[in-house]
Amino acid sequence: MKINHLVIEGDSFFLKRRPQLVNSFKKYVLEVDQVFTGDYYRADPFGKLELFCMKVLNRLRNDGRDVWAAHYKSKRAFVTESRTAARIIENLPKRPDHVLHMHTMYAPLVLGSKPPVPYSIITDYTQAQCANWPLWQNGSKRKNKEFIACQRLAYENASYIFTFSDIARESLCKEYGIAESKVKTVGSGGDIREVFVGEKSFGTKQLLVSGTDWRRKGADIAVDALRIVRKTIPDATLVILGDCKRQVAEPGVHYSGFIKERGKIDEIFANTDVFLSPARCDPFPGLVLEAMNRGIPVLASDKDGMPEMIDNGACGGIVSLDPADLAAKIIALLSDEKQLREKSDAARRRIREKYNWDIITKLIIDTWLADPAK
Repeated sequence: MKINHLVIEGDSFFLKRRPQLVNSFKKYVLEVDQVFTGDYYRADPFGKLELFCMKVLNRLRNDGRDVWAAHYKSKRAFVTESRTAARIIENLPKRPDHVLHMHTMYAPLVLGSKPPVPYSIITDYTQAQCANWPLWQNGSKRKNKEFIACQRLAYENASYIFTFSDIARESLCKEYGIAESKVKTVGSGGDIREVFVGEKSFGTKQLLVSGTDWRRKGADIAVDALRIVRKTIPDATLVILGDCKRQVAEPGVHYSGFIKERGKIDEIFANTDVFLSPARCDPFPGLVLEAMNRGIPVLASDKDGMPEMIDNGACGGIVSLDPADLAAKIIALLSDEKQLREKSDAARRRIREKYNWDIITKLIIDTWLADPAK
């Protein structure tokens, strides 16, 4: 399948954070365009009313449900966004040879019709996998089944599906019935703009965790673990990164708040000895990739694609959701600089050799070129 003109298409929220994806494809494809879709159900009058009602209901329930999931993970939203994306692609001044669609909240086709342009999908997760984190489901078994059925049609009509992880690939093949020959694990380069080549120093005893989705990301587990760690290493600290809606006052815990300046984030990475990702659910966290790129060992849970990311512990360690287990592994790493450096080198090598967009793009291009029938 020879491609001279490629359109990379998807929600602006995802695509704008990954300019390197587009730049990498430009090394192999003569013409590459980026098309933002996925914002139309938000503007739809029914969609606006539905979202407002859901927000009111969610405040009354106060049970932690994800309003975003309930609103956008519906058949109505999928059909609306897919139809709009297909129309945008159909009306482009020049018809592309192929479309690479980001994720599967929708797809560039009118359900029940042939897609206007052949497309492939690159994605991190399936709705079926959300059984591991019910708050990402849409609150209704019927609506959840409808949404999964929409995704199945999107997958069936795609030329190929490229997944970030093997566990997502397994879900596609086993839970959606997609042929193994159509699904290939390629990984992700996350939001990494370039592979870091600077030096990495240790000795601050600073830990780092994402707090943007407190419970899902396991920030509470990290705080509990720090309390144990400080009994052995009193000067250990924990920085909770991001705009946290929930904060607890705890010795040694610091909150970064929302950070816009890239230099400030780089400074936090430079001062961090270990990155923590004791998440209850996290498909393929970009912050883990960024930490590895900076040579920071990662202690991650055994959920979703995280064990694959850290090479089953070679780039840090796999932990349970028990704060005592996390604390023990933190203490072991902070007490052994030789081990820290070995895992730091392994993390950087993992990014250099596997998780960067240049390598991932080459895998996708080779897959397309190897199939003259499509």
